[in-house]
Amino acid sequence: MSSRAGLIAKGEFNNISFDSASVGGHIIPSAHETYDIGSASYKIRDMFVSDNSLWIGDTHKISIQTGKMKFRKRKSSTVPTGVLSAGGNSAAALSYAGKGSLELMTTGEWLSYRQTFNPEAKITDVFADADFDDETEDMALYYTKSQVDSIITALKGTASTAFDTLGELESGIDANELTVVNNAAAIVAAQAAIITNHP
Repeated sequence: MSSRAGLIAKGEFNNISFDSASVGGHIIPSAHETYDIGSASYKIRDMFVSDNSLWIGDTHKISIQTGKMKFRKRKSSTVPTGVLSAGGNSAAALSYAGKGSLELMTTGEWLSYRQTFNPEAKITDVFADADFDDETEDMALYYTKSQVDSIITALKGTASTAFDTLGELESGIDANELTVVNNAAAIVAAQAAIITNHP
């Protein structure tokens, strides 16, 4: 395949090399989870995408909502909103895909089933905001109350439950040890102060 400007070619090619290209359609691989964009040694420099979703795997996606990045997980136990609005239902979807439960339905199978109502349907016609849960627990910027309680428990260790002031330690530890305890207490206090809206 030549890289000369204006050349349009159709067919199957191997090991194509070109300087630049303009795409007028979708880029779809011929096999699932087989090909890469870039490599460990040769990375793509910049990637520009719109504020539509970036799917990772079959159940997770990154989206932009009201100017904020959201990490979301697809609800797998319910029929997607777009499928219901098109007239679909769980029994028909499971029969179409040959699956025994909604949890086993893949994103691609939901799209394929949705396209039985409209062959031009896209993934955005399948899933609505209500079909996702925000998933931020693994990326939390705050400690929850239970986490702070655990920190306090660990800090107290085997001390008596009656122990509640650092002053009770002053007579039994040296200055360096007291500094360590004070620093630990300050960390706990700082984290406790930011959990008001994060129960």
